[in-house]
Amino acid sequence: DAGNATLGFGGIYFINMKKRYDRVDALALQCFLSGVEVEEVAAVEPDMMSDAGMPPSKSPGSVKVGERGAWRAHANIWSTVLRNRLPPVIILESDATWDVNIRSIMLNMNRHFHKFLTNINSTRLHNPRWRDDTGESTRGTEAEDDPWQSDHWDILSLGHCHDTAANRNISLIYDDPSVPPGKEFGDTVLG
Repeated sequence: DAGNATLGFGGIYFINMKKRYDRVDALALQCFLSGVEVEEVAAVEPDMMSDAGMPPSKSPGSVKVGERGAWRAHANIWSTVLRNRLPPVIILESDATWDVNIRSIMLNMNRHFHKFLTNINSTRLHNPRWRDDTGESTRGTEAEDDPWQSDHWDILSLGHCHDTAANRNISLIYDDPSVPPGKEFGDTVLG
């Protein structure tokens, strides 16, 4: 259910630096008010950074230490998900905020997300098969347990827009009663 305590994902992970107690406090309040369950994950601190384990860059040195740490913290979670064959998860950075009605908002978004996948003729991505303890082939999370149809995408960025020329027309605007009146997206008035 996309409106459950983990918003239909296998978990929600919150990346936080060890000295940012203020952000943990804010997260605790947000979770309490919205009924969302989140697990804290240690950030990759600057003193832990090394060029080893970072992706190649066209401009070495152009990525700030904090950005590299954020990327590495995300990659650590991706690695855990893959090694443990976990269902899809949400990764939040410590400055994330959300509406206290996030559960009903995500449930509404999920209904439209299915239509969106159909409208863009989305197809399933390759999903490797593994053997379970009995030797039977398994795919991991099956569609009935996966309201976000994660077999159609590898990374889903919620609350984030990349309006590049290649992706400008791949969008879906839907009725969302939580949007304040008068908000705009491009030439479209929302809410």
